[in-house]
Amino acid sequence: MYTNSALVNNKADTSVIKHKKLVRFLFVLFVVSIIFTFSALVTVYASGESASVKTSGTAETRSVVVMPGDTLWSIASANKTRDQDIRTYIDKIKEANKLKSSVLKEGQLLFLP
Repeated sequence: MYTNSALVNNKADTSVIKHKKLVRFLFVLFVVSIIFTFSALVTVYASGESASVKTSGTAETRSVVVMPGDTLWSIASANKTRDQDIRTYIDKIKEANKLKSSVLKEGQLLFLP
């Protein structure tokens, strides 16, 4: 027969086991989410190109994925026409993407006018 102290100890052991299982589950979930995030970043940056330009045949559909070190100035200078003023083209890029400032984030998709 169980005594009261044995029953209390058994409940405490069960509580500790449940807590350990919860901590282990949360740790595994955290590790899996880190692996998923890392693989997504590797996929996004796998091209290794600065400001990769994607086109589908027309000038209206060009887009650029912002890479580390890219600025609006560098993207505009690489994609503007010879006769276009770079400042005007930067303003057009900002307008097309509804940007309030010139701050860009890595991985951001910019549409080029």
